Amino acid sequence: MILDTCKVQNKDMLVTLPSIDVSSIKNNKVQPVSFGIGLNCTPGMSVSITLTDAAMPTNTSSVLSLAPGSTASGVGLTVFNSSGAVKFGPDSVSPSNINQWLIGQSSGLSRIPLTVQYVSTGVPKPGLINGLMSFTLSYK
Repeated sequence: MILDTCKVQNKDMLVTLPSIDVSSIKNNKVQPVSFGIGLNCTPGMSVSITLTDAAMPTNTSSVLSLAPGSTASGVGLTVFNSSGAVKFGPDSVSPSNINQWLIGQSSGLSRIPLTVQYVSTGVPKPGLINGLMSFTLSYK
């Protein structure tokens, strides 16, 4: 008997965004940075994912909260998939989890392509920006 499984290829990721001038955020002239989540799933399964804001798990917006250690303000981070800005949701494998989205049918090794960029959430003030998120897979 073969069990349906998904294994994450890169469990801990560090995505580094470049240092930018505050005026770039004000004028929405910030280039996104690409990253991806590598998976190895049993072929033929339907796989969905939810991204969770680890600093504020109740966040269901599309702006990742600043994590502890951040010294900047008036700025956040937004993650994009191929359909647009991703909204965060609770850490749950429920098939009807809020803001969960369908990745599609698995075909073995795959990569979920994502980008992240700075976004203005108020009057930007320079400093260090840290964001933490986790993800939960739901598959059948």
